[in-house]
Amino acid sequence: MSPVSPDFYLASAEGYGKFEEPRRAYRIKRLNGDVRDDYLLIRVSPPVIGQPYGLGAKDIEYLVVCTRFKGDTLFPINDWPAHVHIVWPRGDDIISRDVIHNDELHSMAWGELYRTEEEARNSVEPIARLNRETAYRRTRYSGV
Repeated sequence: MSPVSPDFYLASAEGYGKFEEPRRAYRIKRLNGDVRDDYLLIRVSPPVIGQPYGLGAKDIEYLVVCTRFKGDTLFPINDWPAHVHIVWPRGDDIISRDVIHNDELHSMAWGELYRTEEEARNSVEPIARLNRETAYRRTRYSGV
């Protein structure tokens, strides 16, 4: 566990399983892109499992987030939760760069940034519970 308090928590109330559990998120820096200048590079803990993205045992510790809705901003975040696109920045040199290009971004999910872990859990838990119940019903009643 990191000794530094997180800047916020990243989770998804949109039903994306890999983001149902809130992750501690730490601001790294603002990035410019081909069509936007408001990407935010963050480090997350715990990291996202990299295997589904062809990374084998290497997990994804750094993500890029940007606002989903016109008029919202991450610099600073004024409205909580902040609704964001969660993007995996391909490449190992993202920390040393200030610009990222569209072909280096892999969309992972829609999500939210929350001020506290409690806010994130309260928002995400009903969706996570519904997903678990639905998965259970599908396995239980999948026969003819």
